[in-house]
Amino acid sequence: QALKLKSYNAVFVRLGLAFHAEEFSLCPDLRAVITPTTGLDHIDLKLAEKRGVEVLSLRGEIEVLEKISSTAELTWTLLLALVRKLPFAFNSVVDGHWNKWPFEGEELIEKTLGIVGCGRLGRMVARYGIAFGMRVIAYDPDKTAREKAPAGVVFTEFSQLLETSDIVSLHVPLNEKTE
Repeated sequence: QALKLKSYNAVFVRLGLAFHAEEFSLCPDLRAVITPTTGLDHIDLKLAEKRGVEVLSLRGEIEVLEKISSTAELTWTLLLALVRKLPFAFNSVVDGHWNKWPFEGEELIEKTLGIVGCGRLGRMVARYGIAFGMRVIAYDPDKTAREKAPAGVVFTEFSQLLETSDIVSLHVPLNEKTE
């Protein structure tokens, strides 16, 4: 809606919002799109390049990103909630029940965590998995990922990871190769 009020030279696009042809058409004077993300599938990069619009993001800002663990922590929050069946238990209590037995969940110790993509986030999630006493296996076609992986992570083929993991966590950018 704000784009219809005035033509901007720069726009800030957070995750969850898209900036595609329609938004570009509303900003003939646009020079920059700024987004605090590493993934850029919510921005039409080809159109930005065609129009000479610079896209500024956190992609490649390794020094800054190495200090940000919130996505890895959220991954573990969701993983624990599902393994321990917390959403279902919560809903049961809200409905006025108190029967803990259907919601016992499982322990993570000695389970196998498969990580697809062992970059910055994959490595963080792997460290948490190791801390939980899990066996951590990973798949990443980038051979340098092995060099940076935490001690104890075993690399395997993708099909083997899917066959042997109790839990799989995806940490790859959405692009033609990963879709």
